Amino acid sequence: MKSFQRIFLLYFLLVATSFFVVEAAYDAKCQMCHPEQVKSFESSFHNTAWNKLKNVSQDYCSTCHGGTAKHLETMKKEVIFSFKDKQNGANADGLCLKCHGDNGHFKKWAETKHNKNGVHCISCHKVHIVDAKEYSRKQCLTCHTLVNGKIKGKDKHPTVGGGMPCIACHSPHAPKI
Repeated sequence: MKSFQRIFLLYFLLVATSFFVVEAAYDAKCQMCHPEQVKSFESSFHNTAWNKLKNVSQDYCSTCHGGTAKHLETMKKEVIFSFKDKQNGANADGLCLKCHGDNGHFKKWAETKHNKNGVHCISCHKVHIVDAKEYSRKQCLTCHTLVNGKIKGKDKHPTVGGGMPCIACHSPHAPKI
């Protein structure tokens, strides 16, 4: 009886570990052709946060880009979701909200001015960016150009140029900014 249990345990461990090896293999294969993107992701805040989560897939690339197996089979880029294509905005929102949808910041996204004006997650956010605060300040100013002159002057935003990000006071994810 004990030998049966040992054989079963050994079989179970082999099968279970091979599952994780297969998932990790996707990212290793992605890195063969896309080393810059994988390196960029590895130093991103998304990767840092992801590694702190438990019970999530470690198949980083296909979790957001999808179609990894099909892409490896056909080598067609059309089967992979691209965040660079701004026309994919609504689809990107769905992908982003799979993880971020339960977060308090994003529960009321549908009610925001940004959403109502056709702004999507990928309009402002880049998944592989390392310094999110510095990036967000620059990104806000690409659309909010009238504010740019004010924050450099002496008004209620004097510290923005010195390092305070817009999101310290303004939440683009809330109905009232």
